[in-house]
Amino acid sequence: MSKSNFFDAIGVADMEKVHSAVIGWMLSDKCEAFDIATRSKLLQQIFGIESNHEVFDSIESHIEWKNVDILVITRKCNEWQCWVIENKIKSSQHSDQLNRYVDTIHGEIKFKSYKKAFCFLTLIEEAPRCSKRVTWVNTKYEDLVKYIENEKLNSNKDGIILSEYLDCIRNLSNAFNDFKNHHIDYENVFNDGELKKVEKLKKWDNPATVPPTGDYFRYISDNGLETIFQKCFLAIIIPQTNFKNLDYSIGETRGTALVDFQYRATKDELVRLGFQFQNGSFKVQILEEGTLGQVFYDKWFDKIKEGILPILKLKGDWWTVNPSKKKAKPYLSISTNRDPEWFKGNIIEKWNDAYAVCSHALQVIIAKYDEGLFSK
Repeated sequence: MSKSNFFDAIGVADMEKVHSAVIGWMLSDKCEAFDIATRSKLLQQIFGIESNHEVFDSIESHIEWKNVDILVITRKCNEWQCWVIENKIKSSQHSDQLNRYVDTIHGEIKFKSYKKAFCFLTLIEEAPRCSKRVTWVNTKYEDLVKYIENEKLNSNKDGIILSEYLDCIRNLSNAFNDFKNHHIDYENVFNDGELKKVEKLKKWDNPATVPPTGDYFRYISDNGLETIFQKCFLAIIIPQTNFKNLDYSIGETRGTALVDFQYRATKDELVRLGFQFQNGSFKVQILEEGTLGQVFYDKWFDKIKEGILPILKLKGDWWTVNPSKKKAKPYLSISTNRDPEWFKGNIIEKWNDAYAVCSHALQVIIAKYDEGLFSK
């Protein structure tokens, strides 16, 4: 069970910028919770260097420098080094994101002669997606807890603050690990993401409500961690499924996590097709950028309903067409029936079955598109 602390009390568990600010401060010369030898060691451990630690002459940190979450600059004698930390708690890495950070650092003239190191700091173990010829070390918050716990904090105000922060990230790490190992005991993670805090308080303070059995369910609820944990759960599931070879990004809408998969484009590359998963339902999506919403709707909607859905129904899969007339990115999604308990049972088997169904749907749509159905 979690120990109450200041950072939890003010609700910062899911605030990436606050975590970045505290971690950057902890490592810098502005923090007196540790001496510089300990801070040097902690920095190198975060970057996967477990022994033979250097002691730097100075350490400075910059938060949100040109979109880089934490940039640490160290000096030893006349040698300088950049340490880049991309901090991910509540969001997933975006396509090409880490590549852009590498380009930003390498493109900075004043860093040209500096040594450079890169770290992907996450709540879960997640492979960094970067095609540049650099190594990104993946360090988990669980590792960060261990590194700090192994050092003696000074008994000054900075030490007290950092002790409170250590309790915060320990609670966060322990809660996630228990959820990861016993996710069936945490139905609230999958069902309560869109609820406001006052609604959750009313729900769980009602003696007639049967609460989840997970030890950390109330900690998760009180700190609004449902959506973050949903995202982390999806990031763990996807690499075990047939969706793993597709480019994907994990996001959210109204507190519920979703994942977008890019499947392929039509042979003329005018239309992009992909899948989306959210809240127990898989969708096939059709996007045609540069087309006005109403024009897109008129072009696709009726022909999908009349020309394609009957074919798909022959496979025994029932679909619903959901159009969007948004001017910027009009799209059409064809969704399967929702499984409100998708996180129970054999999840991998369910997702692999869904992959087969969705792939068939897109193959039918692509074939009809190539036959000219949508140009008539």
